[in-house]
Amino acid sequence: MNCHGNQDALNRSLLSLLLAEDDDALRETLRLFFDSQGFKVFPVGSGTEAIDVARRQKISFSIMDINMPGLSGIDAFRFISREIGTMPCIFMSGDASLEVMQKALNVGAFTFLSKPLEMDLMRASVERLIRRFFKDNLSF
Repeated sequence: MNCHGNQDALNRSLLSLLLAEDDDALRETLRLFFDSQGFKVFPVGSGTEAIDVARRQKISFSIMDINMPGLSGIDAFRFISREIGTMPCIFMSGDASLEVMQKALNVGAFTFLSKPLEMDLMRASVERLIRRFFKDNLSF
């Protein structure tokens, strides 16, 4: 392993990720993946829990499922942006209709990923998000 890789992991530990996904297995898979990448992950199963965590923790960026029971990911993101502060967000959904994608983009999504997720695409999307929003804090 080279020094550069260690620096990325060290710097990523400064970033916190709010992960809102109601599917327990997918949420755990993503949590393990992002933990292994060095991020501080706050996994939640609903939009309401996402708001609670955002109120208590400093969140760098979020990955949110759109369709969750109760409060949707879009509604939770709107609330967090309005009441707590804006943060970059990657939305994901099994409903990849143009209407759903447009809703996500209209509320300020960084990007939209359709399910089933391709982990290479998720990784690339997070890397692009980090380069765009956190390049001054991280070296790549």
